Amino acid sequence: QWYEAHYALALGRKKGAIQTEQVDAILNKKRSMKTEKKYKERLKLAKVDPAMEDQFMSGRILACISSRPGQCGRCDGY
Repeated sequence: QWYEAHYALALGRKKGAIQTEQVDAILNKKRSMKTEKKYKERLKLAKVDPAMEDQFMSGRILACISSRPGQCGRCDGY
């Protein structure tokens, strides 16, 4: 969600796939010239590893989770 909002680029969708109206409205909404310029600059740096793209397409992302000794191993983003 953050990636799509920050770069205005769909992630994890097959090329040529039909998008829902809701997703299409978010990615293609009318923006000011200043905002369009900002998104074009961001797209230059928006590189995603092909292995990560494959994981997004399959709907599963593999991650290595670690914690410090003596801490509980929760994976809730904190």
